[in-house]
Amino acid sequence: MWEICHVGGDIEVVYKDVVVHMVGGKVYRHFGSIEVYGMVLEGLVVEGCVWGISHILGFDIHIGESLARCSMKEVFAMSIAHTQLNHVHSRHSTVVAELDATIIEVPVVIVGAGPAGIATAGCLNKLKIFNIVLEKDDCPVSLWRKRAYDRLKLHLGKDFCSLPHYPFPSDFPNFVPRVDFLRYIDSYIAHFGIDINYNCSVDSAFIDQSSGKWRLLVTNNSSGAGEIYEAEFLVVASGENSEEYIPNIKGLENYQGESMHCSKYLNGREMYKKNVLVVGCGNSGMEIAYDLSTWGAYTSIVIRSQVHYFSKEMVYAGMLLLKHFTVEKVDKIMIVMSKLKYGNMSKYGLMRPKEGPFALKIKGGTTPTIDVGCVEKIKKGKVKVYPDISSIKEGKVVKFVDGQHAHFDAIIFATGYKTNVLKWLKDYKGLFNENGMPKPSYPNHWKGEHGIYSAGFSRRGLEGISFDAMKIANDINFTLTSRIIFCALSAHHDPAIIINHVQPSKIHNKH
Repeated sequence: MWEICHVGGDIEVVYKDVVVHMVGGKVYRHFGSIEVYGMVLEGLVVEGCVWGISHILGFDIHIGESLARCSMKEVFAMSIAHTQLNHVHSRHSTVVAELDATIIEVPVVIVGAGPAGIATAGCLNKLKIFNIVLEKDDCPVSLWRKRAYDRLKLHLGKDFCSLPHYPFPSDFPNFVPRVDFLRYIDSYIAHFGIDINYNCSVDSAFIDQSSGKWRLLVTNNSSGAGEIYEAEFLVVASGENSEEYIPNIKGLENYQGESMHCSKYLNGREMYKKNVLVVGCGNSGMEIAYDLSTWGAYTSIVIRSQVHYFSKEMVYAGMLLLKHFTVEKVDKIMIVMSKLKYGNMSKYGLMRPKEGPFALKIKGGTTPTIDVGCVEKIKKGKVKVYPDISSIKEGKVVKFVDGQHAHFDAIIFATGYKTNVLKWLKDYKGLFNENGMPKPSYPNHWKGEHGIYSAGFSRRGLEGISFDAMKIANDINFTLTSRIIFCALSAHHDPAIIINHVQPSKIHNKH
């Protein structure tokens, strides 16, 4: 006889006086060798069901230092046999397979350990939904950790940048520096017990026709071995900034100076007294130009488009105003504040768009530039503004579209990034377009068909990432909870099953 008991928020499943605890897809048992027929489903014992009818083919049972192997016997039955495997233990859940082929099977696979992937994993863990994060690099948030300049800070106040369910510490400054942001991320990972497989490059992700699940072919860059992951849900969190983007400029291949993407730039220490051109007037471009000038470089910047520019404090005030006023009203206030602070900058080559900053952000994801001091340097002639580049001439000469020529020792491209999703994702399921960005517009961009989601593609920074993460986790939880209820109702043919106040999302391991 199976019996389900609710004890102080825990779920206990009793079979022939052996207590089994169900925790987010894992079964823990603490004594004895026993063959069990039937499955535990988030606190329910329903024959053949875990994340649905005959859905999961196996999972780990830890008994001392050994591992119990689980394998599907038939459509509506599971056999769990205690086998001494002596430390053959995947810390990442389901090991299903024969000895010569290993498939790692989990409910949710998240691709990318940037802020979006970490936030989604944290939300899922809070709901006790087991997941694994796959990261191609050897650390989380590698863009911030390895490819960011020294003086980088969050451009918005910390109230708008925290990840779900975990605010920034009160002693952190309002505009959090890079080093503190990394400390916060590491603390977030530890707090939520996020499971990340590093050095894992996803070569291909597609729907397996036989199982109906997502199958991911992965290369472990540490060992060179291939791995297979299977999941019902796939979260694409590799982000908008997967790969550096440098525009195709005529003659660039023959340029004899130093050229780099801004992801390689740390500071301007080595650029003292050198002529340096920064291409791009977004946040990175303007801040790097400012940094170069403070290090004594003869700095110029290419500004190719109209742009709004505000101080951090002005943007923070605007974000607060949006809680009480319409976008149109706040945009008018922002533009007035900008004109009062900076004056008419058109004579310096900075042209404001006709549409307001927040309206542009909502419509197309275009972010206003946060000025950290570069505008003042432009006004004082410390940073020179050029229009777009026409071509690179012999040696180190750059020609601009207005006919000007200038000599530069180095060119730094602050021209952004692009996504690499389409290189490995084979089944888009209507979620992504030909550019690797979500087809549906905000706020419906995060969900596709057949269990695929996108996190961190809204072009709304860390606040948008938090929105995505919570939406995705809650949607997966709803799907699984609905299935649990369906399985419970379908199990009425077995009068031995007793259900008392089962709350799947609150199950936890009390051992």
